[in-house]
Amino acid sequence: MAKSSSNKNAKVSKDSKKSQKTTRTRLSDETDEFIFLVSERYFTELGQSIDTTDAPAKQRQGKKRGPTTIVSDWIKEVYHRNDITREKIYPILWEATRRGFLLLNPPVKKELHDALIKRYDLQRHIDQTNGDVIITNVSGNTTTSNVSLTAADKIIELIDRVDSMKKSQAIHDGKDPTAVRVHLGIGAGYVAEMVSERLASRSSSELPKLTLHAISPGGYYLEEPQKDTSTYFANFTKQSLDVKVVGLFSTPIVNGTSLTPLISNPSFLDSYKKRDEIDVLVTSLASADDNHGLLKRFFDYLRNSKMLKKDVIQELKDKGWVGDILFQPYSEKEAIGPESVTPVALFTLSELVRFAQKPNKYVVLTGGPCGQCHKSKAGALRPLLREPSMRAWTHLIIDANTANELCEKEPIVNFPGN
Repeated sequence: MAKSSSNKNAKVSKDSKKSQKTTRTRLSDETDEFIFLVSERYFTELGQSIDTTDAPAKQRQGKKRGPTTIVSDWIKEVYHRNDITREKIYPILWEATRRGFLLLNPPVKKELHDALIKRYDLQRHIDQTNGDVIITNVSGNTTTSNVSLTAADKIIELIDRVDSMKKSQAIHDGKDPTAVRVHLGIGAGYVAEMVSERLASRSSSELPKLTLHAISPGGYYLEEPQKDTSTYFANFTKQSLDVKVVGLFSTPIVNGTSLTPLISNPSFLDSYKKRDEIDVLVTSLASADDNHGLLKRFFDYLRNSKMLKKDVIQELKDKGWVGDILFQPYSEKEAIGPESVTPVALFTLSELVRFAQKPNKYVVLTGGPCGQCHKSKAGALRPLLREPSMRAWTHLIIDANTANELCEKEPIVNFPGN
């Protein structure tokens, strides 16, 4: 008897797994249109069914059919699909999430926005660059990802803006507007990778034609080739997009204090020549006191491997190193650098500042906490706000805690479990 029961249970378990596999296969075969419309209808019905009164729960129950039942009946009527029961609506929502159709938009903090602009006298800079400061009203361990989501959504808005401007100019000049491409520059690092993923998930066949430029090499370690900026471009090639790529294949540093020897190298020269084509550039920054910053980690690697005669990190500290952007270190007042080597990027800090001042050019800088240890980058951000000669951004995306720290206010209390 026990053996028979065991065999029966094993058969049921096997049939259950087979059924689950069949369901997953069926959902994966559904069209994007169907998955999206079902999800859209569900949330529309959910919003209409929410009772915001103070009536007791018992009184609210049974007033009308739930959203899953309504959507299931709607599918039967419109699509003549009897296989989509109310229980199968939720798996469809999961499928919509997997395909990137369901995306959360973090809220913004308007009061901190105004306080920060006033504190650092940023309004003139914002007006001149057609830029903005955006502060996400989020906290906790997901702050960095939420800042990245906000940055990606802003970048899509800027891409559309540039595309519209370029097409209007092409028509005015008697050229073919369909040949217009928007050029997007992407730096290396954890945040840039997350922004790339979000951009790709937000993209559609209607997104303008894109040319992606790597603006820093990344990929400092043999065991971490995924840190190379060009690897992020795979997120876009998975979509049905018209995308071209300009890579940056270079050593991460050169000897001496100038990139002049490298610029003559064919593997770098083509990327360098095309840097002025970039319309929208996205990057983040790192704090000098954060051990997870890519530049600091690389210099640590060189020091521990005894590949450099001088202690580059100590040399930078002696010069007042507070942070780096595009692997270009800076102090409270100016760009700095070691005397023995120069980090490689398509722009120096001063060049990036000039780029941000050009008409119809945008630099989106994210300044949320470290994605690994969640350490604040407020100290590294201050010079980029306070010093006009170091404002290497048109759009700054940060979180509320960082903004509070920059305004010298009390930080927001993180929610338990974050």
